[in-house]
Parts: sequence; structure tokens; C-alpha cells
Amino acid sequence: MDDYLQRLKERLVDQYQHVKQHRSQDPLQESAIKGYMEAGLVTGIANADMLKAVMNQAYKKVFGTTYEERNKSASKTNDAYENMQKWIQRRVH
Repeated sequence: MDDYLQRLKERLVDQYQHVKQHRSQDPLQESAIKGYMEAGLVTGIANADMLKAVMNQAYKKVFGTTYEERNKSASKTNDAYENMQKWIQRRVH
């Protein structure tokens, strides 16, 4: 399980770095991450809380703050982060 979560974090960091540099997400990378998260949920390797925690860790690593803190002071939200959060919610419920 630790290997799975570490690899997910690496993928998310790559995606968030892309967003930070290009102000847009990489749709292929986003699809791959969603598929990877889906596999974790289906196989029972991870649950929604674990996925969200890893997303928050990766986000903080790239942006130096949590998603919530960053967007309190910013007028623009991070679509990559929000899309992943919404996807997890739809997938789990």
C-alpha cells in the first residue's frame, strides 16, 4: 500500500507542477491519475480518505500551502485539484 500511495503522490506532484508552470492541466495525465486512483479503490488498496490525504500532501509540496489556504487569498481556483476531489466524491458515493 505504501508503494501505491507514494507513486500516486509522485503522479499528483507532476500534475500540480504542470498546472503551476502552464496554468492548465494535462488531460492525459489527469486521466491516468484517475485510472490509478480507481484501481486503488477497486482493489481496496486505498479509500477516499487516503486519496484525499495524498492529494493534499502533493498539493502542499508543489504550492507550499494547502489548497484551502491558497484559495482563500486567490481569486482563481485550481481546476486540477478540484476535478480530482469531485471525481473521488462521485466515485465513492
